[in-house]
Amino acid sequence: MNGAQLDMNAKVSRDHFPTNLKRVILLSLPESINKWLSQTLVSAQILMFWRHLADRMGFSFQVIEVFPQDLALYLSILKYADLFVFNWNGPIYLKILRGDLGLDIPSILYLAGEGSRAFAYSGESVEFLRQSDRFICVSSSEKKTLRLCFDSAISLVSPYPFFNYLEQRNKSLISFRCSKVRILYIGRYSEQKNLHTLIWALKILVERSPELLIQVDFFGSQDDLGSPNMSLIFKNYEDYLKNLVLSFHLEKLVHWHGFVKNTILRQFIQASPHILVAPSLYSEECFGLAPFDSLISGNYAVLTDWGGYSDLAKQFRAQVKLVKVYGLKNGPFISPFELAEQVERQVKLFLAVKRKVAGIPDYYKISTLEKQIVNFLKLKVLKSQKSIKLKKTKWFNLVQQQIKRLNSDQINAMANLRLRIFHGYDDKLACQSFLKYGMKPRKVPFRGQLQKGFAAWLAPWVYVGKNKIQIKDPHRGKLEIDVK
Repeated sequence: MNGAQLDMNAKVSRDHFPTNLKRVILLSLPESINKWLSQTLVSAQILMFWRHLADRMGFSFQVIEVFPQDLALYLSILKYADLFVFNWNGPIYLKILRGDLGLDIPSILYLAGEGSRAFAYSGESVEFLRQSDRFICVSSSEKKTLRLCFDSAISLVSPYPFFNYLEQRNKSLISFRCSKVRILYIGRYSEQKNLHTLIWALKILVERSPELLIQVDFFGSQDDLGSPNMSLIFKNYEDYLKNLVLSFHLEKLVHWHGFVKNTILRQFIQASPHILVAPSLYSEECFGLAPFDSLISGNYAVLTDWGGYSDLAKQFRAQVKLVKVYGLKNGPFISPFELAEQVERQVKLFLAVKRKVAGIPDYYKISTLEKQIVNFLKLKVLKSQKSIKLKKTKWFNLVQQQIKRLNSDQINAMANLRLRIFHGYDDKLACQSFLKYGMKPRKVPFRGQLQKGFAAWLAPWVYVGKNKIQIKDPHRGKLEIDVK
């Protein structure tokens, strides 16, 4: 530690963003503490991509897995970097690097939904972001939410890089016709994933088209997080879903498989033709790993027009059907009738078309991503931007002020992933983020759906009393409407 403290006396600064890289260091939290499987997968792929880029461009590349508070131990290495890359929690590292160690070195930060929650878990670390810093957003929606926080941020929309299994998809083409259609859901059993609406839509589908032979498989496990940004949780959500299946008499169609290891699940996805359905309204759905994995295997999907899913639909046009996301003053929602209709269309297409994997869209190929990053590095940045803080928007400041009011112990709430950011789904500040993610500010056209032949259904979580209508939406919470 004494050596590190001595080195700290000499501050290191680069005059501009580097074009001739010699040494790049990727800083990451230790893999052992990652709480999300998707986070572990994505971090590994980003690491592999930068190693590949180092081989192609001829610069030195090093990965340091370290907690931010321990960065001083590596100061003798860090001070010689031309560029820092952060695959997670970039601002928290920059607070130590720039604030404590005096290393004002250009940086690239990968984002994963931070914009939609106003970088709430970065806390005061955002003060160490500079106008010269560069952000990689994995979807168009993520770039929009970044601009909602910092409207002058330099950013690139570029999907996550995937090395170890993209090529395998092109080698094993699928060609088939089936009489029974397998419908999959893969992911967390979470209220924000909107599975209760999916089950309701399955009931509508079965009632409307009983001749369709389908099997529905759920893979995943309950996360018990609810909507932490709103401090909302629906207890025993998985049990609720299973009881909903029973009440709709769908138990012969729906099968619950629980958590399955990613390697096994990936083999199943490749070997079993299916339709993947993801009705998610997760406020940080910036990419969509499960739909992506399914689509590059040549399967069909029904996705919400939300977050990263919207970008997937653009790249896999022939395979994806989208469900519109509507919004009233109580937050985003989808129509179960429209979801049922889109699933039915995909089922009929599945049965009618002999198909095979068309190959990986150029957008996701490593060669494309490599060109994107190289051009991104070449963008000129004024020397004056190097030391200027990234300017925060009015929306960002309002959200940060609200966080302080809503959390008496902000540090503890952050540590337990329970930081309350918004009052609820009716919060006007949250609404602005939802609009960037795909929510359309209009009412759902139920009248038109009734004219198409759908029966008028009352949601299972709506209770009609003598003078009140009570809604206990697992996703958006409770609401009461007085009836005169």
